[in-house]
Amino acid sequence: MNSVLDKLTKLNNHSNPADKFSMLTANLKEDLLGLKENFCDKLTGQQAKHKQVDVCMKQVRELVFKIEDWIDQNPESNLVVDPTQKFDYFKAKIHGARERFTRYFDLHKLVPTETDAAPIKITINPRLPVEEKYCFGIFDGPSNELVKYLTDEKEEMRKVVSVVGREGLGKTTLALSIYSKLQHRDLFQCQAFVSVGQRTPMMKILNNILSQINPRRRIFQDVRRIITQLREYLCTKRYFILVDGIQSTWAWKVINCALPNNHGSRVLITTSIVDVGRYCSSYPNDFVYQMEVLNKENSRILFLSKTVTLQKEEKWAGFEEDSCYMLKMCGGMPLAIIVAAGLLLARKSEALAELKMVGESIYSLKEYSPSEGLTKILQMSYADLSLPMKSCFLYLSVFPENYTINKHCLILLWEAEGFLERIDKEWSWLTGKRYFNELISRRLIQPVFTFEDDEPMGCTIHGVILDFIRSLSREENFTMTAAELNSGPFPCDTIRRFSLDCGNEDEADTLSTSSVHLSSMRSLIHLRAAGKLDPPVIGGFMDIFPFKLMRVLHLEVASNLQNHHLHGIGGLVLLRYLMLGVSGITRLPQDMGELERLETLDLSSSQHITLPASIVKLQKLTHVRLIQDAAGIWEMPELEVASGICAGSSSSFAKVVELLRKSQRLRMLGLTLTSASIPTEIDLLSFIDEVVKSKLQSLSLNCACYGDDATTLLVDSWEKVTASLGKIFEPQRFQLSIDGSCQYLVRVPPNMGSLATLTHLSIRLDVIESEGFLVLGSLTNLILLNLSAIDCPERRRSVIRKGMFPCLKVFSFRNEHSWMGLEFKGGAMPQLQRLERTFVVRTRWNQEYPDIGIEHLTCLIKVYATINCNRAKVSEVEAAEATIIAQLSKIATEPVLYFRRSGYMLQSQVSEGTSLRHIKDDDDQIWEDEGQHSIPVPSKSKLSQTRKDDDKHSVFSKKVVFQNAQK
Repeated sequence: MNSVLDKLTKLNNHSNPADKFSMLTANLKEDLLGLKENFCDKLTGQQAKHKQVDVCMKQVRELVFKIEDWIDQNPESNLVVDPTQKFDYFKAKIHGARERFTRYFDLHKLVPTETDAAPIKITINPRLPVEEKYCFGIFDGPSNELVKYLTDEKEEMRKVVSVVGREGLGKTTLALSIYSKLQHRDLFQCQAFVSVGQRTPMMKILNNILSQINPRRRIFQDVRRIITQLREYLCTKRYFILVDGIQSTWAWKVINCALPNNHGSRVLITTSIVDVGRYCSSYPNDFVYQMEVLNKENSRILFLSKTVTLQKEEKWAGFEEDSCYMLKMCGGMPLAIIVAAGLLLARKSEALAELKMVGESIYSLKEYSPSEGLTKILQMSYADLSLPMKSCFLYLSVFPENYTINKHCLILLWEAEGFLERIDKEWSWLTGKRYFNELISRRLIQPVFTFEDDEPMGCTIHGVILDFIRSLSREENFTMTAAELNSGPFPCDTIRRFSLDCGNEDEADTLSTSSVHLSSMRSLIHLRAAGKLDPPVIGGFMDIFPFKLMRVLHLEVASNLQNHHLHGIGGLVLLRYLMLGVSGITRLPQDMGELERLETLDLSSSQHITLPASIVKLQKLTHVRLIQDAAGIWEMPELEVASGICAGSSSSFAKVVELLRKSQRLRMLGLTLTSASIPTEIDLLSFIDEVVKSKLQSLSLNCACYGDDATTLLVDSWEKVTASLGKIFEPQRFQLSIDGSCQYLVRVPPNMGSLATLTHLSIRLDVIESEGFLVLGSLTNLILLNLSAIDCPERRRSVIRKGMFPCLKVFSFRNEHSWMGLEFKGGAMPQLQRLERTFVVRTRWNQEYPDIGIEHLTCLIKVYATINCNRAKVSEVEAAEATIIAQLSKIATEPVLYFRRSGYMLQSQVSEGTSLRHIKDDDDQIWEDEGQHSIPVPSKSKLSQTRKDDDKHSVFSKKVVFQNAQK
């Protein structure tokens, strides 16, 4: 409704107040605003609402859609027919909605107060974004029991263990704790973890397993070939596979075809369906573990661990006593406990009153089952959201299960849909970021972290919460997915927002078969690889363009989409958001210039797309994400975000400077500077001068193939400008990437400390020495450091001392030729949470692996250790891993450790006298492929017997499985 009110305001401002049209728009706006403030806003925070209210709210939403569509299609300048009749129709509908709401208020004796209508103030939680460690401790009992069963050496045949329990019990967390424990033991030659959803394509699942156990194998598009590759690779190995969330016996039949029954291998399965678990573990040596709800003590431990910050901040006396009612409602369900804790964290000082009110007035009225308690907690958390945040939350229903949602794309979609309010003329991106962080704080979405950023790059959604969102979305007709459209009778409601997951082939042709019913569609979200999607399916609607009301077009992956499919795109005159992912498109058509309302253009996943000259007509563009030079982009007066754009010439670089000089709206700038077009010192000085004076809140400079001279020029110029202006550039984010893929830097520039506000740095060096670390350690605002070096000085280590890198949270250090390089002293990197390191086994300076002081990194949550095994002995690799494990075991936070091995171990260590299960190398298959090493292969009779035994256990010979899997 806010979007319609804004448009009515603009219409009124651009017309003569004495005109009839101006009076009509003013009256319509007044009626809509009264409906919003007097009824909609006051009902939004109620936890218990009558079905009549849901129906009324849905009718109001449809009315708002119709008003907005009419305004967009009939601007005042194009009005031919007298609009009085249309305005009278809208006003009558608003009056009818008011009457229905009034009857509801009278019926339930509800007296709305000003407090009810007060919007919830959303602020960025200072604790966010923070990567939280899994609370594995509450599952120690079941975890130890299952680990003992899985590591039983008496069983040499394959063993399948199924963990069965209802959704939200923590099956995945338990399975991951087991997976992590077994990863650190020398028991299996290869491991893989894969999530299986209700609609996840089998081809994707099998390719996922193959890519983990043998990363150098290419992806196949045929299920038969993938199964054959997996069987051939695993037939001589002892493996451990975790299959999470399997929902059908058919899915297990297909996966089982690829897993040979040999060498004491183990398979761990989680499922919410008892019969599926029993079917998967149907042999005498298999095991079905029935997972139960948490007991009172473990429920209390989990709840307190998620609210410890709240207790400290609020000095909450008697917190445990007051929280007992909430815990009773959760019924021992971990997911319910976590969401309840998130609700209390969001409410903070109001939480005590919430606890007493909820516990005494709600729980005392009814004994909730665990599932009912979880649903009630979710309803309470949803009711506590503001209206804009509710829309953002419901919008998550367009994404499929087990899907990682990119934060940047999500916020841009929220803005394009009109969900983000500008608070005091605040940059809308910050508003979207606040909403995203608030949903994380409430534990309604799960953040996803990488080593590319200290903040989450995206999020995932728990299956139970996604089902809850979709149920709300169906009730309110908020979104529609192709899966829902294909699974039942066509809905009576008008479809406004539509998404399809083309990773599932049964959804691929939905657009062509249902185009008549989608004529009022405003948003199309096309997700994931199209697989065998026929080009005419997309081309059909692109050529005909029946969707004249389209505002949002998101084509994530459409490899079969070609240039001619976009001909006529200029007909989508209402389009505000366009995202083109990986596709066969190389040139955008000239009629792109007709999209005068386009605000977001995202081509960041598409390389080498030529932009038309008509791009300069898109004067309303606010967000542009490219990976190429685009001179016309710099002439957009409304530009707020320009990301990933290559300034490939002196002229384009000069236009960037001009944009910075003129623009009052630009907030985020991402530039790629190449060695082929290094700016002169004068150009650099001018650019930096405008940057320091600008209102930029985020600056990213990617200096591709920069050498020492170009890097020194950049740093020196920055130092000159800041010294002369006496002013420091203080953005929220300042990122510098010096990509030495063409040539590595010889050293760190000694005056790099002049970049005092640098927050993110990626740099590649030839040799890293202590002096370089001293310079980098003086960057007191540095949050992320990605450092690669070919080598370190022989027999020397750089010491990271107390006071260095005070704000660093993410550190990735890759050293290609040395175990040495770093030693951490007490107090070094006091806030470090994620560490990625490469250890080269064969270049240690004595027989004992040195103590590198990892135990002093007291805030570590995750450690990724890559062991370079090249020409090393098995015993040496094991000793290296044991050293790392021993040092990490001294840290109180108990960080999660991930190992990865690379390179080739010595041939002498792989002889016929060596047990295969003691060789833990991800690249065993490469030895055979490249002929550098050899491994023992079982005799034909033994291999034949192994396959016969496996055929008895699986349905490998059943042709119907392959046919269904292909479908």
